Amino acid sequence: MILGICDNSNFLKIIRFAKIVIDFIKVIVPIILILSLSIEYTNAIRKDDQDLIAKANKNVIRKSLAAVLVFMIPTAIGIILRLSNPAPNTPFACLRDATMSNITTAAVNESKELLKQAKDNLDASDLQAAKISIDNIPDGSPEKTSLENQASQINDYIKIKDAISSLSVQTNDNLYKQIDESIKKIKDPEVKEKLTKLLQEAGKGTPLSVTPGTHQASSSTMTYYVNLPDNPTTNMPLILYLHGDGGQGSAANSPFYQAAKKYFGNNFPFIIVSPAGGMWAETSGRKAELKNIVDTVCDKYKCDKSKISISGASRGSIGTWHMINDYPGFFYAAVPISCGSYSINPQNFVQTKIWAFAGTVGSNEQRYNSEMQANVKRIQQAGGNAKFTTLNGASHGTSVGAALTQETFLFLIQ
Repeated sequence: MILGICDNSNFLKIIRFAKIVIDFIKVIVPIILILSLSIEYTNAIRKDDQDLIAKANKNVIRKSLAAVLVFMIPTAIGIILRLSNPAPNTPFACLRDATMSNITTAAVNESKELLKQAKDNLDASDLQAAKISIDNIPDGSPEKTSLENQASQINDYIKIKDAISSLSVQTNDNLYKQIDESIKKIKDPEVKEKLTKLLQEAGKGTPLSVTPGTHQASSSTMTYYVNLPDNPTTNMPLILYLHGDGGQGSAANSPFYQAAKKYFGNNFPFIIVSPAGGMWAETSGRKAELKNIVDTVCDKYKCDKSKISISGASRGSIGTWHMINDYPGFFYAAVPISCGSYSINPQNFVQTKIWAFAGTVGSNEQRYNSEMQANVKRIQQAGGNAKFTTLNGASHGTSVGAALTQETFLFLIQ
């Protein structure tokens, strides 16, 4: 709704004040003129001065006509305005509409419009303008209390929005829970949806009532373990971690999970999926099963599908290379550790950022180092985002711990 000039309560107040001044003038000026004539006659008669009496007689017509005109012109204009129908939002229409009733109506309409704007934008300055407008409504108006209650409610919405903004700067799980509970109590569906979206955009989703555990893969040839933070939410990144040979029994307590807790505590900001099986690239159908596991977990836990990443060590590193190669564009980022693969198409890696690691101790590790550097170089030449880090002094067995740093995890999720 666009308010016209005659719908502006402050403008109508000015017009009304002007009308009051004019009404005062049209009454007081004739009285002053009459008093002036009376004083003039009294003075002439008292002095018995015929010249003064003659002069007073001449002024009677002039001052009487002035008194009549001062009184009649505003009165006539008022009558014409009441009988005519001037176009809306013209000076004559504003002059006609400048009554206390219309001023109150205008102030109410202004307040409603400003409150709508404040609710739409969840903006404190808009709300302040609405409050000022509400203050202009007379206390006896039946709508003032209702508008004040609406303003108070919108103020609560803005406080929630401000709290969400603080989450964007620093994650606070307790505050997040409080905000989520506050949003759930909101009855306005439009505001509820808007604040829910803002909360999700602040890096958190809706809380999940789920627990970690071991699951059977659909093929029944593998199990997989899902590691979750203490306060899991929807819209979290997901990382698939592939163990190396001999790691089949460590899915529930993998070195990847332990490293995540080391750097982020129990509230690490992602989901970890650790299958138990091995021979990821060599066993027929296993890569398709891994893809199915990721899809299943992501759908169940409503993960951020744009932030599905993968990592693996030793034979798990080979599996990492092959998963990206077989599913180009599916993985957001990858951290392969201590094993390369020459059977990749570098074009399939252009949409996934790569950070590869290998140590230097032992002839096999040196070979892996060389192979991985070759992979990274081919991806770079294809236009991909890939880099390699040599872990000086690390062997095949210690390279995993050396590669998994806080920076590595952030690379996988940011």
